[in-house]
Amino acid sequence: MRLLSTAVTALAVCLLAPPGARADECRDVDTTIVTTFFVAGCRSPVGICTKGEVPPGPLGGPTRFSALSVTPGALPDMMDYTGKLVIKTRSGNVRIRDRGFVNGATGHYFEFQQVVGGTGKYKGATGMLTSQGRMTPTGFSGSLSGVICRAHRKDRDHEDDDDDSVDHGDDDE
Repeated sequence: MRLLSTAVTALAVCLLAPPGARADECRDVDTTIVTTFFVAGCRSPVGICTKGEVPPGPLGGPTRFSALSVTPGALPDMMDYTGKLVIKTRSGNVRIRDRGFVNGATGHYFEFQQVVGGTGKYKGATGMLTSQGRMTPTGFSGSLSGVICRAHRKDRDHEDDDDDSVDHGDDDE
């Protein structure tokens, strides 16, 4: 499964990378992510929010996720979901659109994560990540890998700030 994740990530990055991206503006990501569910302050339309941590590295910092939809998957034990994830790094916040599935019988999950912008050095960021792992009794634990590209400095200086918050109340954004 790890080989499939790497291949899918590489293909997605090639297809979705902005035409003007230079290699020195992009960073590989290969790390872990561990999250826990929370209820107080969760404003997800489907009632699923997590908070967690990515260890130090290009995307190191606390995370907040809010599910936007949950639907039955193609197989009986599968559930598809979408959501938004914010990672608060020391250099700025990274906004991510998330689409994935979880197998309710085994707890395995797999996600495609499109970087759609952020704040600070990540204003105008793009990229594609994947995450896979297991659902635990309290949240999720897995890998996070792919590529994130920061916008040219002049593009960051002239781009409008998009909302990078995950709307669940107790967020400090």
